[in-house]
Amino acid sequence: MSLAAVATRVWPFFVLSYPVAPPLRPDSFPNSQYYEVGLLDGLFILGWSVLWVLMREGVMRLFKPIARRRLLALSLSQRAARAGASDATTNGHAATKSKTDGMGNGHSTAVQNGSTHEWSRERKSSMDVSPSASRTRRETMRAQAREKKVTRFAEQGWSVFYYSIFWTYGMYIHISLPTYPFNTDALWEGFPHYPLPSPIKAYYLLQFAFWITQLVTINVEARRKDHWQMLTHHIITLALVAASYISGFTRAGCLVLVLLDLCDILLSLAKMLKYLEYAVLPDVIFVAFLVTWLVTRQVLYFKVAYSTTFDARKVTTFEWDPSNGKFESGIQYGCSAALWVLGVLLCIWFGMICRVAYRVITGKGAEDTRSDDEDE
Repeated sequence: MSLAAVATRVWPFFVLSYPVAPPLRPDSFPNSQYYEVGLLDGLFILGWSVLWVLMREGVMRLFKPIARRRLLALSLSQRAARAGASDATTNGHAATKSKTDGMGNGHSTAVQNGSTHEWSRERKSSMDVSPSASRTRRETMRAQAREKKVTRFAEQGWSVFYYSIFWTYGMYIHISLPTYPFNTDALWEGFPHYPLPSPIKAYYLLQFAFWITQLVTINVEARRKDHWQMLTHHIITLALVAASYISGFTRAGCLVLVLLDLCDILLSLAKMLKYLEYAVLPDVIFVAFLVTWLVTRQVLYFKVAYSTTFDARKVTTFEWDPSNGKFESGIQYGCSAALWVLGVLLCIWFGMICRVAYRVITGKGAEDTRSDDEDE
């Protein structure tokens, strides 16, 4: 097989398929290539799912040394502090012992002989676990806990890396479209929005590939406290992205994704600083995260969900004609239901976040109850 033939077969895994001529008067992205939707898009999703896994591993490898250096330096500092405190205690004990040695000489021989057997038994027991072995075990446990934090830090670093890029990408799309959160009717004007400009098609398919990797990741790694909520969230997200992509609800879908991504940047950043054992910065970022969540996920998100459920049918018509491949009406009902189920999850998580906020206010510090594992 020639190199050109191999390239032709590999191409759909990494490059968008189904290019078409642009509309005569596009209302956005006038200089972009436009595309239709088709089965080869599945190959693009598969190829980029593999790339996301590889990129995740690479980014985590870059972040791990940062955490390892910081936590090791803190560990050495704490060890030195403990050694200093131990020396002070030992010196004080030695001084006390020297004062009481004279009193010990006055003890009766009978008492000394009576305690000899007990002392021997205690000494034998203490020899079973030598101080050096006990110290080594403690150091090993500390090293394991430290490495666990390093891994968690790197995982959150990947999240900050990904969501920062795709929130910025999503904002670029949102600004380029004739839509904005407080006028949700514009999401449905001109429906269905086909063909798709390359920025929107790439954004959708890359996000879908990412969420596939997220779905795999939470089932491979150690389970967190809210595993089932996160699993439900990922499945609903994938269903919404797929349904809105094939039915033309892409403008509402882009807005939902950009609203949800911003909070994940702040949450992951706060966790990173928490794993590095900073005292104040995680709480400051957590407050910003709380305000951002309230605005984007408890207000604007539900405005989009309401618009999808009720306002959309006032602006446009959704057809149901399976014989001609028209499933818009059914998909609109399905997307509406999924958005409200996702909204319930967001409300549950917001309640957990408010409990964390109470801890911050009372001086106990931010401790994420939403997605840390069972040991943290």
